[in-house]
Amino acid sequence: MANIADDETCQMASGVPNNDTMDLDGFIDYCPPNADREIEVEYAPMVSRTISVAYHTNEITADSCLIERFFSCCSDSDDFQEQPVAESEPEFLVGDENNLKTYRLHLATVPGDMANRFTLEESQQTHKKLIDFVVDFLKSIKISCQLLDNISFSHTDKWGIELYGCLLVTCTRKMIHGLAALFGTALRQDALGVFTDFTSDNDLPHNVFLIMRSDYLCMPTNEAVDVGKFVLSDFPDLTAQRDITGKHLELHDYCNEYSIVKETIVNILNKGSLNIGPYQVQKSEQKSFLIEQSDYSQAIEHADLKPFELIIQMCQLHTNSYRNN
Repeated sequence: MANIADDETCQMASGVPNNDTMDLDGFIDYCPPNADREIEVEYAPMVSRTISVAYHTNEITADSCLIERFFSCCSDSDDFQEQPVAESEPEFLVGDENNLKTYRLHLATVPGDMANRFTLEESQQTHKKLIDFVVDFLKSIKISCQLLDNISFSHTDKWGIELYGCLLVTCTRKMIHGLAALFGTALRQDALGVFTDFTSDNDLPHNVFLIMRSDYLCMPTNEAVDVGKFVLSDFPDLTAQRDITGKHLELHDYCNEYSIVKETIVNILNKGSLNIGPYQVQKSEQKSFLIEQSDYSQAIEHADLKPFELIIQMCQLHTNSYRNN
């Protein structure tokens, strides 16, 4: 298995209403691991850096460990104030549709019908270029975004092990639905996940288990892949994914299929077959939603992104027709 440097399923991003949107500038200087890293490079030790995060009432300063709190599953900050959501609003318009929020979008690029055909190393170069195109597109239509990581990886029973990009996107809920659907169409994804932990959106939480080394060092890619395979052999409906800090392997039960406690994961890891541990396990919850392929067209139309969809469909028809003939 290739080494990635420091380093879709039932529901999966993050946001904050109006002035509670995340201050993206605070993360421009420090987005571990380095987005320009190559797969062959090993993790560098985590360096404590100071960042600022804007809230609606005050500004706080914290070291780099706060990134783990925001963007791993232990993201239950009390400073984010939840607002009541009107029960009569349709699913696409939970909360104020004109309210800006910061969502975390996870975006894979290997087509859903080509799962397990490429190794991480084989797909890395194309994947990184495609994620860069996504960032450039968002900026071109004046959508605020920040690339947190462009070569994280996830492991699912259905789609195997694949790279994904992790982006913060500040927009309305209607727009994040439309953008996710648009990117899903362009990249031929079966579904896309959006995390909403920092929003007032009332998405259902799902269980997440964080696996970390007892020495708190970054988990090398090969080790993280092996740990994920080991646990998924017992619980195939879980999704294993590397967090952007490189310290945690996250096990997401997006459908809440299993009645698992953290001791269950610990016992699996201690079976002895890995000969790597010991590991520590934490259990938490995270809010998210999944937008599936069957919802793409409606979401794109609601977000007034139809012209872009037509261009994508034209290109796909042209490519597929002439390639097959």
